Amino acid sequence: MRLCPRTAPAVLLLSAAGLLVPAVMTSQSAMPHRAITAADSLHIDSLLTTIGGARRATSASGPGCSLAIARDGRVQYLAMRGAAVVEHNVLIDSLTTFNVGSIGKQFTAAAVLLLEQRGRLSLDDSIARWIPTWPAAAPSPRVRDLLHHTSGLRDYGALGMLAGSFPRTMPEFLTMMQRQRGGNFLPGARHDYSHSDYTLLALIIERAAGMSFGRFLEDSLFTPAGLTHTRVMDDRRPPLAGLALAYDVDPLSASPIVRTRFPSSEMVGGNNVYTTAHDLLAWELALQAGQFLPSSVVQALRAPLADVPAPVMPYAYGRWFESHRTQRVVHRSGGGGGFATTFVSFPDASVAVALLCNRAGAYPFLVARAIADQLAPSANPPQMADHDTVPMAGEAARVAGQYLPPVTPWNPLVLNAHGERLYDVFDGDSVEFVRRRDGTWIGDEYVYTFSVDVNGRPTHTVLQGPQLREESVREVVRAPWRPSRATLSRYAARWFSDELEVRWTTRVARDTLWLERPGAPAVALEPLRPGAFRASVRNGAGVPTWIGVSFEGPESARDLVVGTFPAPFELAVGVRFTRVP
Repeated sequence: MRLCPRTAPAVLLLSAAGLLVPAVMTSQSAMPHRAITAADSLHIDSLLTTIGGARRATSASGPGCSLAIARDGRVQYLAMRGAAVVEHNVLIDSLTTFNVGSIGKQFTAAAVLLLEQRGRLSLDDSIARWIPTWPAAAPSPRVRDLLHHTSGLRDYGALGMLAGSFPRTMPEFLTMMQRQRGGNFLPGARHDYSHSDYTLLALIIERAAGMSFGRFLEDSLFTPAGLTHTRVMDDRRPPLAGLALAYDVDPLSASPIVRTRFPSSEMVGGNNVYTTAHDLLAWELALQAGQFLPSSVVQALRAPLADVPAPVMPYAYGRWFESHRTQRVVHRSGGGGGFATTFVSFPDASVAVALLCNRAGAYPFLVARAIADQLAPSANPPQMADHDTVPMAGEAARVAGQYLPPVTPWNPLVLNAHGERLYDVFDGDSVEFVRRRDGTWIGDEYVYTFSVDVNGRPTHTVLQGPQLREESVREVVRAPWRPSRATLSRYAARWFSDELEVRWTTRVARDTLWLERPGAPAVALEPLRPGAFRASVRNGAGVPTWIGVSFEGPESARDLVVGTFPAPFELAVGVRFTRVP
């Protein structure tokens, strides 16, 4: 994820060719820390080449990135590498605008808080107050549930994958959500991220403000904060100067660009804010300085929540709040549509970094954090004393096994032990864990905490990571369920879901139950337990994922119930199909 004009000091501008030239930016003054040196510039340039794991991914001729660094309350440094429009060799410059994806959620949150402060809405309003067509049979969370991701609403991306058709406009999105008769959980009962939440907030903002979502953000947030190159790409299709196109990239291919990603979605609230790296930091600096917004709104956007049940992530109002090497860190990343964007702020060290890229699959967060590490004066080296790479004898074997998440039981956590080493096995790959001195294990940035019974046997585990919190119960080892052809034939039928408006077919061939969906290849249903199956499918980005399929009712299997978790933050469970003639 932004500055009011003050003085005009010189900063360093790194061109796509890597040359340093002077530039002028407006800023606000503060007590200076160490200046950004030429050596820093060379190191920063080398870090930029690592995005995506291949130098060509951020070369001068391919899609690339725009970087802004703020120190002491002002933007001091800009760097650009690569092309905004590869086809016409239009290079990224300081005014190039990128779709920042979910980074834009904090603007939506700020708009809701501003409307509450003005008395135009209440956080305790139900959806039905602002969307009168919201059906009585559908879950009806409050505005605060949407803000804090405690709504229980199914994620529209997961629903789109199941339906075989993704909403592209706000009316299509609302139609899809109003067809839902169930949710992932009861509103307020849990914390679980859903992209549907902030998209619905955009509709509520429009109705409470009496104008379009994009116009309200531009009039009430962007212009007062001095964000001169920030707009919402909605159904108005406002002209955007310096618009970057996005690209799919295969860094292993001789021709790395796979295809151009042209903007197609008009959905807002959690997406489609286009901005520059400089504007993004101008917003962050304005928040840190407490400018232009009421103090209650500023304070909410600068602190984590304390009353969210079992939070999946340290998240509040569209922003992450964590610590790194003993420092407070505020950050947020966004993606989708071929863009990959991030901002990282170390408020105690007065350092903030924005890094916006126009290539799918880039992961700029680690690079941005490394740059902030380099410039933060109090950054400490990582402390490894809490790690103990020598578990107690037999400990890995004791915790190894299969653990079932109650919400997504078709996607078990499988842990294998080899000697005193523990591995997480997923989709044919594995990750080795490291045991920490406190008894937890860590693998691939996820921490696993095991609970044991009075005999020391593990009973369940809690997985906590940057994008997920998941509790799983240890499963008792049972003989595999191998249904006969006659048993499988009871599940063969045609099915219809009025929640998705789609028809599916299950049929038996070669002693296997197959699932057929419109516009997708048939997939085999793998038996898990009586009446329960799973299938490997492709999500909206073409990445393999699982869907769970359960048959309910009498022997004739009257209902088919489906769930999926196709990508981080995309969950839909309990979607119901009914057998049809």
